Amino acid sequence: MSADLELAYDGILQQAYNAKKLMAYYNGNQPLMYSHERLRQVFERSNVSFGQNWGAVVIDTSTDRLVFKGYDSPKDEDDILKAFYVNERLPTISRRVHKDAVITGDGYVMVDYLDGEIKAYYNSPQQVVVFYDDNDAETKRLGAKYYFDKENNEAHLNLYYPDRIEKYIRKGVVSTSSGFVLEEEMANVFNQVPIVHFRVPSELTNVVPLQDAINKTFSDMMVVSEFAAFPQRWMITNADISSLIASPQSIMRIPKGMSDEEGTSVGEFGTANLGMYLDTIDKLTNTIAVISRTPKHYFLNTGSNISGEALNVMETPLVKKVIQLQEAFSESWIELAKYVSPAENTVCVWERPETEQIITQTNAMKAFVDMGVPLITVLRKFGWADDEIEQMLSDMQEEKARNADMAQSALALAALRLQQSNEPYLEESNTQTQVEMGEGA
Repeated sequence: MSADLELAYDGILQQAYNAKKLMAYYNGNQPLMYSHERLRQVFERSNVSFGQNWGAVVIDTSTDRLVFKGYDSPKDEDDILKAFYVNERLPTISRRVHKDAVITGDGYVMVDYLDGEIKAYYNSPQQVVVFYDDNDAETKRLGAKYYFDKENNEAHLNLYYPDRIEKYIRKGVVSTSSGFVLEEEMANVFNQVPIVHFRVPSELTNVVPLQDAINKTFSDMMVVSEFAAFPQRWMITNADISSLIASPQSIMRIPKGMSDEEGTSVGEFGTANLGMYLDTIDKLTNTIAVISRTPKHYFLNTGSNISGEALNVMETPLVKKVIQLQEAFSESWIELAKYVSPAENTVCVWERPETEQIITQTNAMKAFVDMGVPLITVLRKFGWADDEIEQMLSDMQEEKARNADMAQSALALAALRLQQSNEPYLEESNTQTQVEMGEGA
């Protein structure tokens, strides 16, 4: 017990440290590398820093395309999961969990049984950790959650086992696992660790060193621009130059040196080349684009004349990366769904990660149909959910019935007019207009 308590506390502490660091890089609160003292001297305050937050671009480019739309399952279970998706606010939870996982490598949703219903709660990777069985990397052995109650000055550490839940408490701020006292132990009604773990490699691991290099280069450029971005003039003379005024419209009268002295000399220092800093930053951001599989037009000014086909080609690595993330996250979302519904054929529905090109997509769908592929199969291939397909089929049936009714009405009217033309003097059956009867212009 004490060994697991120590393991859980140390695990949360280490994961919280890593998550906090990576979250800071995403939010732009990055440490200033190497140039802090020089900036202090230039700007005379220690909190000045300059940086370009490209880590946020890498993360948002992926998470913006990770749109979890819900579940598709057999009809008798579909309504249950749709209600769970809406009632538990899974669209909002999914956005937060996906972002946590892509940034830190870990995202968590905790499950609880409250008032006879299954509840899902978002949890930060700075508070929760999961440990797996040594013999089976997919089996959860232990889950833990730590939080501090400021109002009561209490530290809480909960351990979640497949068969039980142990809740520990300690007064005051803690720095070690010692001192926690078992407050409560209860049975685990789920018979498994009630924490859904979203695991993927962090997108920022390889970006952080390059981000540091960009920030250093950018801050160096700002320091250099303060000292050497403008021409600096110099003068060598023994004459009094206190009356000289330098301005765009003035003519400077520079006194001549004495005959037995060195003559007066004037000149200026050259300005620094700031372009080399910008070139270095461009090369570093290009490297970030390559290793993170982020399209370069998110980093560089490529103009607005990119065709749809070229855009699709440029985004292919990103789309493949997002599909891989969808596959990894689908396993976790289906794990969560099984708390509510035991359906075996449940699948996750995602928004298509490709940039939507309506004409290109429509032409591709038409090409598949022309090849003989059933329309429903084509729609599924292009991301339509089963309920959307059912709605389309229902609308088609209604339209077909409406067209049949219109056709029947037209036939009846035509038959009535035919009858009238055969018996033109029956006023009660005469539906022709004056023009049709030849009486109007």
